[in-house]
Amino acid sequence: MRRILSGIIAFLTVVMSPFSAYASDKDNKVAPSAIYGSRINMSINQESVKYSPQYFDPNELNVTSSSTLSVMDIPGLSTEEMENMRKIVSGLQDLNLSNAMLAGILGNLRQESNFKPSALSDSKTYYGLVQWGKERRTALETIPDYDTVEGQVKFLKAELQGTAPATGNYGATLDKYLSRYNSSNMQTVTDVEMACEAFCVVVEGCTGGKAENKNKAKDGKYYQDLGQRKDYAKEIYNYLEIGNISVEASEQAKEFLSIASSKLGCPYVWGAKGPNSFDCSGYVWWCLNQAGVNVPYRTTANWISDKPFPQVTSYDELRAGDVMLISGHIVIIVGDGTIMDASSSNGKVVHRNLSDWWRNHFVVGYRIFN
Repeated sequence: MRRILSGIIAFLTVVMSPFSAYASDKDNKVAPSAIYGSRINMSINQESVKYSPQYFDPNELNVTSSSTLSVMDIPGLSTEEMENMRKIVSGLQDLNLSNAMLAGILGNLRQESNFKPSALSDSKTYYGLVQWGKERRTALETIPDYDTVEGQVKFLKAELQGTAPATGNYGATLDKYLSRYNSSNMQTVTDVEMACEAFCVVVEGCTGGKAENKNKAKDGKYYQDLGQRKDYAKEIYNYLEIGNISVEASEQAKEFLSIASSKLGCPYVWGAKGPNSFDCSGYVWWCLNQAGVNVPYRTTANWISDKPFPQVTSYDELRAGDVMLISGHIVIIVGDGTIMDASSSNGKVVHRNLSDWWRNHFVVGYRIFN
């Protein structure tokens, strides 16, 4: 059993995996596909949304099985929209999508309809979570509960599995696109932007975007609001991953991780020690002291030379609440193969996946909490 972090700002528990779909009036060059009409030129205005940090309550940590995924409430989405998002994820759980693929799909759906099954284009032509049109909308409306999230999710699932009327096998074509450009598929892709792009290109098919680099896909075409879709996907991915933190540590370690999580998104500033901007060592120092571990400030070099806590000399023995040093950088181990750190390359405090690169550059870890 694993302990999963949940937020003070309402959380919801969902089972892994999501989905959605759309057609294009262009033939798909990645794999054979039928022609089912054009794409709606629709965009949700999010300029007025104010974003705020998410805070975690260690007392809300609870035990759940490894088959569940906890999703934090996302700034800018209403309670109803978050509930609809939960239904989408839950309804498509058995597709076993990677978190990156899940976030990529949800980023597209947020751009299309903000997860509202009643969304209708100005022309009254395109409808639903995915803005179905023409033959696809007609096929959708043949099912009894077509106007509900549950009904539309069932239809999307059928489209992705190639069993819906008047549609192609979008799942197979999507896998071919991912294989061609990323050597992955819907279950294995780890690049959120690539997953989002693949869904936009293959399933949404929304060509005709502004000729800007952020809207250009690997196939050389420009897609409507592709840059915005990717931004939504990356934001959603962070909340999915935050919710999936596995904690096998003491109560104080949980508090440490909770405090560290509360500073996600704060800007990276070299030499900064908090509370609202950090560099890597300043971030670890501030979080430890807030968690009741009174330690002097150390640079990363001092962490290595001073050996202030019991050492973890094997990368594979790192666990939630430990800190890890590579040359010139220090991070907090979250668990489930993820870390939190003040990242100069990202320009802010982030929660991200570990990879073989980190293993290859591992210097030492420290076990601060028993």
